[in-house]
Amino acid sequence: MIQKSYKNLGRFLLIFSIIASLIVIYISFSNGSFIENLEKSNFFRTLIFSITCILIILGGISMKNKYPEYYKYQVISGVILLATTIIFDIIPRLIYLT
Repeated sequence: MIQKSYKNLGRFLLIFSIIASLIVIYISFSNGSFIENLEKSNFFRTLIFSITCILIILGGISMKNKYPEYYKYQVISGVILLATTIIFDIIPRLIYLT
């Protein structure tokens, strides 16, 4: 039985996460200052999104044996999204709003 390759789907996921990160960065710097946008945003949503990214990373790691070509893309995509959230939302919120 031939196993289907999910490499193209993994590449699409990686490109999607990069584009989504760029959109998040653009939104955080548009419509006023960066600090005002932090004050307007909800920390609970950021926390839920961070937990979701961690679950995406853990899910990718657990798929290592079953889909050896795909899991790398899922882990990298989760890391990109989590890093964007930490760098542009959590760390500035801790520095400026506390």
